Amino acid sequence: MIDLQTVQALLHTVSEYTEDLRTYQQLSCDEAADRNYQSMIRYALQTAIQCLIDIANHLLIGGDLEQPSDSRSAILGLGRHSILPQDFAQELAGMSGLRSVIVHRYMTVDDELIYQFLQRCVTDFETFIDYSQR
Repeated sequence: MIDLQTVQALLHTVSEYTEDLRTYQQLSCDEAADRNYQSMIRYALQTAIQCLIDIANHLLIGGDLEQPSDSRSAILGLGRHSILPQDFAQELAGMSGLRSVIVHRYMTVDDELIYQFLQRCVTDFETFIDYSQR
């Protein structure tokens, strides 16, 4: 069963961190490479992405649609079940890989990669929020 309060709380968190990320977008690449800013940016990205994954899992499992095998398949499942447009779900699914890199430090996290992602991702979070409130 889908708990709408849980979904709304997660969406609120995505919205809050999206506002933070919007502020960090204004930084130059050199400013964003500062260790303190990198910590804030990475945490905001990690949290916002994790909320997307949590929402996807909640909607798919709670709606008895499917049991995703991992975070990427959870986001893709939103497209398979027409909760999101399939092409948009495909685009978002890549975020799960970035979250894993940040969390598990699979490789040295490249400041330039984070900055480039920051410049592109905020609109995706906002679009996700818009779709989720329909």
